[in-house]
Amino acid sequence: MKKLLLVSIFGLISGIALSPVFAYAQSPEMEKKLGETKQQLQELAQLKDSTTLPAAEKVGQEIELRKTILGNVLTIAQSQLQDIATQLDSVTFPDSEEWKNVQEYLVENNTSFLSYYETQKTALSSATSVEVLKEVAKDIEKKKTEEIDPHVRRVTTVMNILSMDGILMLGNDRRDKIKNDIEKIYSQKLVKDNDLRDLFNDASFSLSQSHEYLNTAKQIVLHLYTDTSTSTLQFRESLKKTIVQERNEQLRQTAPPYTIFTVSDISSDDIEGYLRSIIRQSAQSVQNTYDIFLQMSLLVREYLN
Repeated sequence: MKKLLLVSIFGLISGIALSPVFAYAQSPEMEKKLGETKQQLQELAQLKDSTTLPAAEKVGQEIELRKTILGNVLTIAQSQLQDIATQLDSVTFPDSEEWKNVQEYLVENNTSFLSYYETQKTALSSATSVEVLKEVAKDIEKKKTEEIDPHVRRVTTVMNILSMDGILMLGNDRRDKIKNDIEKIYSQKLVKDNDLRDLFNDASFSLSQSHEYLNTAKQIVLHLYTDTSTSTLQFRESLKKTIVQERNEQLRQTAPPYTIFTVSDISSDDIEGYLRSIIRQSAQSVQNTYDIFLQMSLLVREYLN
């Protein structure tokens, strides 16, 4: 049981270190504290295996070491959420009431979780036994796994969507410029075949697909990353049906036997995974667009030479 709890605490630390936002927001100070905490975990393991210390002294050292470890965990976790707060404050959200609601939803949750960590620090400082510290650690891990980690992923998802928005705007500008260049090339009869036109049509289609995927992702966010309402619940049920249809269609393309999915099989994690997959498809489509643009550029060089 003791080893299991130690593994649980280490999992909590690893989860913080590997979370999407913390991965690129980690400061040298927090990186140092993370390293110290991992070292302290090893010291805790050694202390628990020690047979030379008097029982009372061993318990006292264990209490202090656990307090230090959990205190560092909370500091690292708070740093992550503070980084998120800075990002949410600095990023430009679309100018609409719906996106304002999403921003407020994320900011309020972030503030609430920061407050939770501060409350746990208070509970930690007043703890006088290993048992109480174990309960504090379990509570932190449960909260982090069930609520805070999903929150971090939601913020990352929204940041990715807003980033893709900027990329697609640049893609639109690039497409318009290329369209003008192609029209000049054909008007001046520099080429006779339709290769450039065909490539341009492929690029335009791929760019349109990227927009469609991103618009779908935005609609999911606008309905689900706000407080629950009747329309949100209806949208969620409709989205579940879409996910079921796609999954079952994929299954039908494989050899039986297989189990058909139903709406009741779709969880919140499935919806989040579906949302992330749509964003990836949008990113892949815009990448395909730029690959075609490059092909066109090389082809034009051939024509001009």
